[in-house]
Amino acid sequence: MGQAMKDRIYGSARVTFDTRDYVTSNGKEPHGDGAWAFCTIKPGSGDYLDHCIWVRGSYAAAKREVTKIALNRGIALLYVCA
Repeated sequence: MGQAMKDRIYGSARVTFDTRDYVTSNGKEPHGDGAWAFCTIKPGSGDYLDHCIWVRGSYAAAKREVTKIALNRGIALLYVCA
């Protein structure tokens, strides 16, 4: 799975976070505070910004929050953007 694909598991449900495009653009793994976009389609794909869930705060807290949202919506894969 490597550094770029990380799972967050709650019970038997799982959400995978793909950070490859973020790392390519920023040269490092996501961290720190900010406005985080977690997209349900690959960044750069047409209107991908219309398919993002925006969360403000630390990256760790944003991942926890968006994981709950994703599980409620049946989303299994999120692409990390900033």
